[in-house]
Amino acid sequence: MTICLPFIPAISYTGLTSITHSLPWLPILVAALIKQLWATLEFAVKMMEPFHSLSLGNARPESTLTLDYQGVPYGILPMKAFYNKHYIVSIVGFCSILGDMLTVTCSSLSLRTETEHSFYTSSILSIIILFLLISATILVLFKRRKPFMPRQPSTIASVLAFIHQSRMLDDFIGTERYSHSKMENMLISMGKRYGLGWFRGRDNRPHCAIDQEPMLSRYVHGVSYIRAQAPWEENVGY
Repeated sequence: MTICLPFIPAISYTGLTSITHSLPWLPILVAALIKQLWATLEFAVKMMEPFHSLSLGNARPESTLTLDYQGVPYGILPMKAFYNKHYIVSIVGFCSILGDMLTVTCSSLSLRTETEHSFYTSSILSIIILFLLISATILVLFKRRKPFMPRQPSTIASVLAFIHQSRMLDDFIGTERYSHSKMENMLISMGKRYGLGWFRGRDNRPHCAIDQEPMLSRYVHGVSYIRAQAPWEENVGY
């Protein structure tokens, strides 16, 4: 996206304006590619946000266990994420709307087919939107630059591995036919908090996964349970 930032003023205010005359679809293609790149980032941020909240500990069930940003309409996503205090998701969702606007503004980057007012408005908006997308990308990479999970929850098996020894599974007995709202209300009524870290599982052995609080220790990426429990000790093993 950074490479594309000078592309817009170049084809708008320099001799490269002939590109928009001979290849009027090129700015739209660039905007569509930017939108696809942004959609990839948005998908990852929405998927990982509940797990990031769990890694901080003492997380409420409605903002983690039963939260599904993937099914939220993208126009409502920024407001819902802001309400849940997931500000990174809110920013990414808002920028996703701007990304759709970018496709429209880039289609008007030809002074030959547009009025002067429309041309300058589209050009300035395109530059501003692309700058905001780049800034949001930098913010996401800065805030999520450190790993906070032992593995990615990209498959059903990896998600099951996070909960197969959790004590909280006892709370889900008999709930297989619950609706989403009934499940959420049930978990809220219990008043429990959840986290990602080290806990003693159903087999009475330490596991690094998701469970109800209290936990033995928070998860620290690349650090064993022993070192996470006593970081001041030297030469401790895994």
